[in-house]
Amino acid sequence: MKLIDEHFETYKAYFEQFVTPEIGLKAYYCDFIETVMAASRSEESFGYPLLHLEYPQIRFEEKSEMLMVHFDSVGVVLVHADEDSPTAKAAAIKIARQIWDKIFSEMKKASVFKDILIEFSLNNVRGEVVLPTFVDRTYGYEFRFVLTFWAQGHLCDDDED
Repeated sequence: MKLIDEHFETYKAYFEQFVTPEIGLKAYYCDFIETVMAASRSEESFGYPLLHLEYPQIRFEEKSEMLMVHFDSVGVVLVHADEDSPTAKAAAIKIARQIWDKIFSEMKKASVFKDILIEFSLNNVRGEVVLPTFVDRTYGYEFRFVLTFWAQGHLCDDDED
C-alpha cells in the first residue's frame, strides 16, 4: 500500500532529525538489529550514542475525512562506556536517559504545536535499561511509545498498489 510506505518514510525521516550535537546522537537506524551490528563493523558514519528503532507496528484509525496512522514503536539509545567500571556504566545509562528526555521533549513540542501534524503523549511510555549483548560495552535505555501522524484521505483513496 502506497499510503503505508509514505507514512513509514515520514516516520523514519522524522527521527533522523535528532542526529544532532544538541540532542547528542551520532547515528540513527530504523532497521533490523543485524544491520546495526554490521554497521558497527563497517560504516564510517557509525558512532555512539546511537538511536536504533525497530520496525514499528502500524495501526490505522479513521475519523471523518482524516486518517490517523499510529506507530507502536520500540527504540533504544545506546551509549559506549569508556571503561568497564560501575561509574562509566552508570554514566552511559544516564546519558541515554538524557537523550531520550530531549527526543521526547521535541516530540511533545511538535505534538502541541502541530508542526507536522503529529500526536505524542508520555502516557503509557515504558522504558528499561539495556545491558551489553556483545563485547563493545554499550549501555542504554529502551523505550516503547506511540507516535501518531495525521493524514487526509482514507486507506483506499488513490492507492495504486
